[in-house]
Amino acid sequence: MGLQIGTAPMPPRGRAKNGTESLVLPGVELSGGPATLAPGANIIYYFPIFFPTATLVTGLAAEIATAAASAKARMALYACNNDLTPGALVIDGGEVDCSTTGVKEDTINVVMPAGPALIGWNCNSGAIQVRYARGGSQQMGVIPTLGANWYRSELTVASAYGAFAASGVAWTSTGGFSGLPPWFVFLRVSP
Repeated sequence: MGLQIGTAPMPPRGRAKNGTESLVLPGVELSGGPATLAPGANIIYYFPIFFPTATLVTGLAAEIATAAASAKARMALYACNNDLTPGALVIDGGEVDCSTTGVKEDTINVVMPAGPALIGWNCNSGAIQVRYARGGSQQMGVIPTLGANWYRSELTVASAYGAFAASGVAWTSTGGFSGLPPWFVFLRVSP
């Protein structure tokens, strides 16, 4: 079974209807069914999220739908300010193997303070595909029910694959979407 994607209520935690733990994006309202996409290689993707309260994060996860030989990825959390400039690295979850399909998860243990933050992703292969869901965040200026949307939430910068820097590398590009932007890294939070 793939990712069980839930929207985090206040406080930011969610449970799937079958009673198992969900993966969440604090402050993001997801809309529509999941699909797949191929993120580029050697690009840091930053995904803005918003913690309404201090939250214990216990995992970073992505589902690899199409694998590639020798593919690897890293996921991280960064502090940021209100204009989404990456600040200090909170945690680099380490390397996950993307040469096989399935949910890949970094087990972490970090309390994120209330406010905005960035999820980071970098991969050494452009051949993999990840499962994503579309969504938006009222706290960050995108109302998910508007449909077509000019909000740019996929913040990217070219960067050789490797450990995340202690201070975030400033993003240089944004993904403009005609609909809600895709999110493909999710958080596991402690209930």
